[in-house]
Amino acid sequence: MSRSIAVRLLFITALFGLLVPGSVSAANVCFKCHQQSLFQGKVVHKPVAAGKCSVCHNPHVARFKGLLRLAEGRLCYSCHQQQAASFKQGFIHAPVRRGNCTACHDPHASSVKGLVRKDLARDCLKCHKKLP
Repeated sequence: MSRSIAVRLLFITALFGLLVPGSVSAANVCFKCHQQSLFQGKVVHKPVAAGKCSVCHNPHVARFKGLLRLAEGRLCYSCHQQQAASFKQGFIHAPVRRGNCTACHDPHASSVKGLVRKDLARDCLKCHKKLP
């Protein structure tokens, strides 16, 4: 096999590995820059716990904020279909309507069940100026 063909195959294999969700090891890529302690908690999102940040993020380039593979709501609902279906009934909370799941949930880890942000009460007051 010629050297140029071998180099092309190596490049394609490496590129394919970066494009396949879940194929990039967080320890090898993400935690070189991001503090691992920020992704630890009593409750950890399954892809994070498995070290598969690339299930949700493209490690190099993306159209969406946070290097997300899809728009936030679409990305979350791609796995959380049951929750998405229940949100179509009755009152729809404004962040849910906007597909802004991270307004209430930490996408990586939390000390609270459901990956609820620990400072959620304070965050509610950002939109709800007067609470009963």
